[in-house]
Amino acid sequence: MMLFTRYLLLFAVVTGLTINATVCLALEPAITGVVLLHGKGADPESLQPLGETLKTAGFSIEVPLLPWSGSANYSQPYQKAVKEIAGAISRLRAQGARRIVVAGHSLGGNAALRWATTDERLAAAVLLAPAHFPEGDTALKLAGESVTKAREILRAKSANQTSDFVEVPSGKTLLLPAAVYLSYYDPTGPAAMSLFAPRVKTRHIAWFAAANNDPATQKFSALVVAHLPATAHLERIDIDSDHANITRAAANSVVDWLKALPGD
Repeated sequence: MMLFTRYLLLFAVVTGLTINATVCLALEPAITGVVLLHGKGADPESLQPLGETLKTAGFSIEVPLLPWSGSANYSQPYQKAVKEIAGAISRLRAQGARRIVVAGHSLGGNAALRWATTDERLAAAVLLAPAHFPEGDTALKLAGESVTKAREILRAKSANQTSDFVEVPSGKTLLLPAAVYLSYYDPTGPAAMSLFAPRVKTRHIAWFAAANNDPATQKFSALVVAHLPATAHLERIDIDSDHANITRAAANSVVDWLKALPGD
């Protein structure tokens, strides 16, 4: 009986050490790649401060040019961004990355969350002032007529017909094919976060919210948070910044959050 007890105690100790070692393991920057997605009207250069901070910390990064950049001007539909993310991930894996994180600012944050609905292997999604809410009140008001017109064009089977539509929130005119415009601004379309949020597969999500008068903070809270599945752990980190400058202001906080992630 005493011998059995000793074996039992030894098993408990060894098991305890094994569990503790697992808990202590954390995500390793050297084997982790981060895809950075820029916001609407921006470009990869806008993410340079964040990218440099990540590289200094040991992460590999890819910063693709997306269809909503200032130079591309919605040259491709929203779904095209998914292919750009996939390509960036393939390049990171070719460089030796075994863990992948997708991070995005504003509309890039929207796309990062969308990617999290497709990739069960994704280590984490990082959302920096995530925005673009075609189902939100502002978009419904500003883009309502444009959405109706685009739908009418599609019903006439002229998906590639170019017409003038309204961008939100700038109000500027966009000359686009109807199908491309709807891919971004249809309130029931692929870019509506409240609709795709329930399908998120990624467990670890960081929401870096701009604390300085950013309408996107309230909108994301009201439209998206409650729709995330129970399996997704969303951590909100408020940053003393406005919407435009959050990627620079949050750079060190992003690195700290990533380094604290479990490595499983």
